[in-house]
Amino acid sequence: MKIAKIIFSDVDLTNKNANYSTRRIMDNDLTELMQELSSIGYCQLGNAIITRGTSQETSHTIFVPIVNSQNPEDRMYGSLFHQAMRAALTLAKLYGVGTLVAELPSWDEEKTIYNLRSWGILLKRAIKPPLDRKNMVNVIDSVSKEYPGIMIRMDYLP
Repeated sequence: MKIAKIIFSDVDLTNKNANYSTRRIMDNDLTELMQELSSIGYCQLGNAIITRGTSQETSHTIFVPIVNSQNPEDRMYGSLFHQAMRAALTLAKLYGVGTLVAELPSWDEEKTIYNLRSWGILLKRAIKPPLDRKNMVNVIDSVSKEYPGIMIRMDYLP
């Protein structure tokens, strides 16, 4: 069964402004993957793109842009996140992915203070109004029901 990792990233897929989560995941195969991403170049908010996997465990990587660092006014919002997750799952289905691993940020649920070690702070700035983890999980669960053949595993970043 194929496994894909979903990466929430910048719309600039050349990753000049790659966030911490993106850099951490793209470790060993960075050079070849950067060439592949540079040939794609850009992905609009609300869409997703798929590349080969970045490790032996994953056959593909699906990039979902959540922020446009070149235009801070261009922000993700709830319905665009829903659209982006649907695009990611459609790609997973087309490429025969059986498991999709999504890393979600952790934060203080009461105060919505995001952990700076995760990409949660990026989400807070990128999604307007900000989605908390509970709402993100609800969107992912809702969209995943349309794709019964794909299991979604959510990993919570520290």
